[in-house]
Amino acid sequence: MFAITTIVRPALIAWVALLACAASAASSPAVAPAAQTWQLLDYIAVDYANAVRDGAVVNAVEYAEMREFSATVRSQLAQLPDRPSRARMLAAAQALQTRIDTRADATAVAGDASALAHEVLVAYGLDAGPAVAPDLDRAATLYAQHCAVCHGRNGAGDGPAATGLEPPPTDFTDAQRAAQRNPFARYQAITLGFSGTSMAGYAQLSDADRWALAYYVGNLAPKSSVAGLALARSLLDDSLDAYRAGDGARARSLALAAYLDGVEPVEPMLAARDRPLLQALEAAMARFRQQIEGAVAEAELALQHQHIAALFDQADAVLRGSGSDVAAAFLSSFTILLREGLEALLIVIGMIAFLRKAQRRDVLPYVHAGWIGALLAGALTWWVATYLISISGASREITEGLSALFAAVVLLSVGIWMHQKSLAGRWQAYLQASMSAAMTRRSAWFVFLLAFVAVYREVFETILFFAAMWSEQNSDGILAGLAAGSVALAVVAWWLLRISKRLPIARFFGLSSLLIAVLAVVLVGKGVAALQEAGWIAQNFVDAPRVDWIGVYPTWQSLLAQLAVAVLAWTAFSANARASRMPQRANEPRQLQRTAVPIPPRQPDRPRGGLR
Repeated sequence: MFAITTIVRPALIAWVALLACAASAASSPAVAPAAQTWQLLDYIAVDYANAVRDGAVVNAVEYAEMREFSATVRSQLAQLPDRPSRARMLAAAQALQTRIDTRADATAVAGDASALAHEVLVAYGLDAGPAVAPDLDRAATLYAQHCAVCHGRNGAGDGPAATGLEPPPTDFTDAQRAAQRNPFARYQAITLGFSGTSMAGYAQLSDADRWALAYYVGNLAPKSSVAGLALARSLLDDSLDAYRAGDGARARSLALAAYLDGVEPVEPMLAARDRPLLQALEAAMARFRQQIEGAVAEAELALQHQHIAALFDQADAVLRGSGSDVAAAFLSSFTILLREGLEALLIVIGMIAFLRKAQRRDVLPYVHAGWIGALLAGALTWWVATYLISISGASREITEGLSALFAAVVLLSVGIWMHQKSLAGRWQAYLQASMSAAMTRRSAWFVFLLAFVAVYREVFETILFFAAMWSEQNSDGILAGLAAGSVALAVVAWWLLRISKRLPIARFFGLSSLLIAVLAVVLVGKGVAALQEAGWIAQNFVDAPRVDWIGVYPTWQSLLAQLAVAVLAWTAFSANARASRMPQRANEPRQLQRTAVPIPPRQPDRPRGGLR
């Protein structure tokens, strides 16, 4: 599939003819010639640079095609049905033809051709974007079934059936080509095929499947700024087109996919090199989605689109400039592991220290089984994400968000309970009470579940970050950062366990309850933010700073959720303090004697002989 090379004139003419035939069945008579016009403009935008360089013709055949096609564009526009923007488009077509005739700069010609193609698309209602966000998981399966035999498993054009094909199958791992090709053009190629090549059409696939494949093959270039940001640009362009066409639901779906499937894969590299730029990009794309929800004017959304495009350019320059920087790869790897591992470490170490203080070492195996099981599940996740399926950005955010909220709820309840036991010597009564009643087998399995969820949430995110940033050039730096981060986490764990042993138990309970409450507030903020990025929760921005490491994000939803948890913790702690100051009831000692199984003090050894 997709044996696409540089298209010579006969092949292009045949393709345009096929496109016209396929489009003739459309309801609007303007669709077929408009689609031809768009296709010619897209071809000019991509291939003019192969014909003219620095004002000189470098390929006479290509240049002759450019002149012919620009004249055809102007002629066809004149024959299309009238639209309010047709006069402007005719003037733009004349200007484009003049630029080509005078051998103008390739960048200027490409910009004019792309702008005019976009106007044609909007004016004549060409369906140049998918109806829903592309399902890249489904596309991966389709690619393996229909395309890998020629294009190879990774898209390098080296499949088992590629030998002897002329022209050879396209190498989709070519980053420069991936950045230049338009998803609409790939969609048309998948639908109709290419005359004179081994590339057949796949009109039997559903429209959604063909669109998903068009985006999937465009994202087979190495996971770098080129592939990820190119996909984000394409999806965001389609989102703006859908909004202009009046389809707000599709516009929002495509804008969300632009962030989750285009920007998130490059987050680790960009965060290590320019975190403020990453935060600006995330905020700009979130505001773009909010503007779609608010049904703002087209001009306002287009202005935000231009702002995001400028941020894409900056991000691309930052990532291209350090693509094989081993030191940057080390720093990315080290900081990601340390940042993601620290939250889980604090929770697990707190559980271990508590069980030791509570003299319940018999429950420690459940904690260790929980975090070890999470690591093994993380390894399985890496294998599945690498060899079986592609885990989408939405799936990742939903998993992270729900697990963060679950951990926050559990931690808040544990923190309130520990604060209660830290007051007025209640910890002594607790330790003297029946531990078997307080820590049943069911609650021991709950300890296992908390340890598993807390660790797996961080492992899941870390695995996907490392899979996104992995490359052969930077593998040494990534592995070194992974090793250094693991050592740093081990040192922190040792230090925390040592400190916890020295603290008096009442003070340990008090400090632990405060730390756990803070962690609950942080996790709630991160959980809500993750579900917002997945599209499950709305985003309404507020003028506030963003501080990732404590889970503070500038939206009303996340800030109010954190405030609610903080108020709940403060209210419970205050109630605990008031209750501790109340005089104990007269029957409390008798009740404690009836319900508790006291731990008898250790008796001195009796002498074996002599006076008693």
